[in-house]
Amino acid sequence: MRLGQGWLPAGTYTVGARQTRYNGNFIKGYAIPLSNKTCKNGRTTRTELFIHSEMTRTGEQGSTESRRWDGVGDYKSAGCIKLAPQDIKKLFRNLSRGSAPSRLVVV
Repeated sequence: MRLGQGWLPAGTYTVGARQTRYNGNFIKGYAIPLSNKTCKNGRTTRTELFIHSEMTRTGEQGSTESRRWDGVGDYKSAGCIKLAPQDIKKLFRNLSRGSAPSRLVVV
């Protein structure tokens, strides 16, 4: 495993504002940013962590691998929480019904 990759470190995260048209270098479409987290070793800081899926910036199915959800194999991630497109859209619908949480605890 390369430095900066692997499971999302356990701990408490600040949850950022959800975006339906996020347009980052690697992540597009529906995304919720999470705060940076220092790993258990105390030396490695994980950055650019999100709850996201694989889709285009407009939330649709793309034609290239990083923009096209191909099933179970696409749950692999560089430490983010990655959901199927239909699941992240459902999460966003549920979050729009009230105030969104400001913290996420990963155990």
